[in-house]
Amino acid sequence: MSHINYRPDIDGLRAIAILCVIGYHAFPSKFQGGFVGVDIFFVISGYLISTIIYNEVEKNRFSYRNFYSRRIRRIFPGLLLILAATWLFGWLVLYPDEFKQLGKHIIGGLTFVSNFVLLNETGYFNNASETKPLLHLWSLGIEEQFYIFWPIIVLTAWKKKVNFLILSVVIAYISFISSQVPTSLDALFYHPINRFWELMLGSILAYISLHKKNLLLQKKLHINIQAALGILLLILANVLINKHTKFPGAWALLPTMGTFFLIASQKSFINQYILSN
Repeated sequence: MSHINYRPDIDGLRAIAILCVIGYHAFPSKFQGGFVGVDIFFVISGYLISTIIYNEVEKNRFSYRNFYSRRIRRIFPGLLLILAATWLFGWLVLYPDEFKQLGKHIIGGLTFVSNFVLLNETGYFNNASETKPLLHLWSLGIEEQFYIFWPIIVLTAWKKKVNFLILSVVIAYISFISSQVPTSLDALFYHPINRFWELMLGSILAYISLHKKNLLLQKKLHINIQAALGILLLILANVLINKHTKFPGAWALLPTMGTFFLIASQKSFINQYILSN
């Protein structure tokens, strides 16, 4: 975070995302759409990490080694603690076949391919999934898979002087269209191609915020309306979406665009006096 200006309102968005997911798992009958908190996180991540990448690339200071070492330092301490504690708990309480499956999930978590491991098993919404303590690592896998390719694309586009905004929109559009292709709910949910557009939304906003500020709303009234619309979309996502919804698909526009609008509304009343607190 030292690479960009700290934004407490984005921490507020993180809190909303966390509460949505916890609400879904703790009270699934009351918060049926709470799993959209992950989609909120994807947009936030795309915005923050892409801002760092853009700044470093444009100043000729970007280093793959530094980028990935920062990711490792940020993620692995907490990840290793979770995996070790889960392994110990599983060794004490699980049956041999369950413990074997847990071992596979631990390897998947360490190598950031949990989404592919789970894709070959039962789905996120299957009852059996509730007994998998490392289920949540699927989203970390998708995020890290995105960051394997994204810095390479950014650096190449910068060197080739490609219109980066157009390129980003095209990539996001292709990913979004892929999420509309008829397939199983599990494949739709876990496959990274169907999710990359959500991180790309944050990346597009990061680029606009740095280089195309004229595309952002300027008048206070308009910014406040935009923030209110963002909150409304997040509420609708939690109310209208459930485990039977074809998701992510077009339904994911509710939480992702809601997050997009709120990040873009930094100077709104909601961001400054509610999310920032």
